[in-house]
Amino acid sequence: MPIDCRAVALLCMGELGVTWPKRCVALLRGDCTVRIVRVVASLWLLVSLPLQAGPAGQQGALGVWINDKSTVAVRIADCGSELCGRIVWLAKPYHGNGALKRDRHNPNPGKREQPLCGLQVLEGFQQTAARSWVDGLIYDPRKGKTYHSYLTLAEPDQLRVRAYVLLPLFGKTQIWHRTVPPAHECPRHSRTRSPAG
Repeated sequence: MPIDCRAVALLCMGELGVTWPKRCVALLRGDCTVRIVRVVASLWLLVSLPLQAGPAGQQGALGVWINDKSTVAVRIADCGSELCGRIVWLAKPYHGNGALKRDRHNPNPGKREQPLCGLQVLEGFQQTAARSWVDGLIYDPRKGKTYHSYLTLAEPDQLRVRAYVLLPLFGKTQIWHRTVPPAHECPRHSRTRSPAG
């Protein structure tokens, strides 16, 4: 008895869930199987595309992110085939005397005069999946230390930043939030005080 492929396809699509229904599989035969699989695969692709094409799919980790304490904002950008990031905003870019904060704790003495504003603090992140980047390095200028790191886009506007020593188990996670670019560029020069009087 010939099988009506359209009828079987409708049955399969109506019952298709997490697992393929046994009753549907039992009805599939020969060329009908190929045609039905193509139809179902095409429909699944059409349904799933809008779910993947949101802000996360378009922007990924690119953009400006503010840390969990709202003290620093980092712009993550493409650097060749990898992601890198620079400081573009600091809540307190100056010391009390008006001097610009610099990378004083850098292990390389030749870099200790570079301003924190504009400093590259992320490098080498390689994308392994739609929402994850691994094998990166993150620099903490407060301690002058560089850690291994990976990034995970938890939500379109939420980035999980894991910094660790040797193994991810020995580390700390911060949640960064996507933000609009700062209205003013991060200052690069010390603030001059006006004469008293």
